[in-house]
Amino acid sequence: MFTGAGGVRTDEAGVITGEVSVRTMWKDGQAHIAVQYGGAPQVVHHDRKPPLL
Repeated sequence: MFTGAGGVRTDEAGVITGEVSVRTMWKDGQAHIAVQYGGAPQVVHHDRKPPLL
């Protein structure tokens, strides 16, 4: 998928833009999102708490 104009803010790499792969994992009732930048070997994480719905 491609990011929007603002990109994706990650804990390890800051903001990344362009083609990314996204993986969502659930642990203890919370979603943990991993983002891989367009074919790069490393995965970066976005562990911000989502807003309550």
